[in-house]
Amino acid sequence: MSIRARLALILSTVFFLMWGFTALCISKQLDGQLSSLLDHRLIASARLVAGLMDHVPTADGARSRTASPARNLALNDLIACEVSSLQGDVIASSNLPIDANFNLSHEGFADMTYAGERWRTYTTVHGQYRITTADRLQERDALIGATLKSAGLPIIIALIVCLVMLSLAIKNGLKPLRLMSHALKARQIDSVEPLDIHKVPRELQPLLKAQNQLLLRVANAIERERRFTGDAAHELRTPLTAVKTHLQLAGLCSGEAQVRALQHAEQGADRLQHTLEQLLMLAKVEGCLSFDDGNDYTTQQIATFAIQDAENPSASRVKLTLSEPTRDIRPAMPSALAIVALRNLLDNALRYSPPGSPVELDVALHEGHLVFAVRDYGDGVQDADLVHLSERFWRNARSKGCGLGLAIVDAIIRRCACRLVFSNVPNGFLARLEVPIRKAS
Repeated sequence: MSIRARLALILSTVFFLMWGFTALCISKQLDGQLSSLLDHRLIASARLVAGLMDHVPTADGARSRTASPARNLALNDLIACEVSSLQGDVIASSNLPIDANFNLSHEGFADMTYAGERWRTYTTVHGQYRITTADRLQERDALIGATLKSAGLPIIIALIVCLVMLSLAIKNGLKPLRLMSHALKARQIDSVEPLDIHKVPRELQPLLKAQNQLLLRVANAIERERRFTGDAAHELRTPLTAVKTHLQLAGLCSGEAQVRALQHAEQGADRLQHTLEQLLMLAKVEGCLSFDDGNDYTTQQIATFAIQDAENPSASRVKLTLSEPTRDIRPAMPSALAIVALRNLLDNALRYSPPGSPVELDVALHEGHLVFAVRDYGDGVQDADLVHLSERFWRNARSKGCGLGLAIVDAIIRRCACRLVFSNVPNGFLARLEVPIRKAS
């Protein structure tokens, strides 16, 4: 069921119930008021007849006022009247069937049936007379019914008008949704620009914001895919060509030359494997894939594993220094990413420092952050090149790697809200990785 149909059904049901209850209350109140009004009409008619009877001659022939025969009573055609003596003799009547005789001995209101007709009567005693006025309940019900119909017709018309206006209001209220739907349908298949819809209601702004965020993530994913494809095509072509060339040379020669060609082919394959692994790691980090492998390492464990994973066979050159408060601290980031970032910094320091020179890894606390400081004793980097170190595939004249190690570190720090600072120091180079500390639960 569509939102429009659901809203129309719910609101129509509410309107019907509300108007139905209102009409029921009005009909009940109107029925009671009309019945009371008609009862008062019977009372007034009885008093009118009593006033007329004051002019009827008495037994000695005197008249209380001007003489007026009782049989000539003139009342509304809708009201019947009967005047009788206290002994039950009918003196006069009007608007009654032939031979009708109410002959009611008690005073007040009563309902009775005579000759198949239901009557509402009122009886009062006035002097030596008993006066009864009555009207037919059928006529009374017809009058009440006609009045209720007259009062109910505007309600029915108002209800119909309200339903029509409600349908138009729902249609107009859902217009922003239709605009969003049409905007999405009209887009090209490769269009990932945010939706630009003006005058969006406050209730739909979270939906529009979420939609635009989704489009932004899709755009980033497509861009990462294109970048990965381009990087792979660019960076893997050279190692593949080198491996192919050395294998062809190995097939054309023999002896020591063949061995050297195979060794060069193996080195090219290793470089190809390293580049591919770095590309995949960079794609995973930038793609916000989960690195939660269930391991939750301390700072000391992370530093130890990073040193062990450093690719340079001279990893024993790394000198680890941990201040006592940092040993059992856990960084506020996945342990796997912390190890990868620190390993790449160590690998970079080992790769570009003189053989046999130490690489220092100091771990300390600074302003509420955990600081991993990697210092080497190499030639450093020109100041103009510092801003390019974390760019993918950037290399200077002395670079030996594929140019992705520090790019991966940069992607990790942007993902985990860390901070990376490069600086030249006397007789070497320093990389500082600042990581937020996980709060104790």
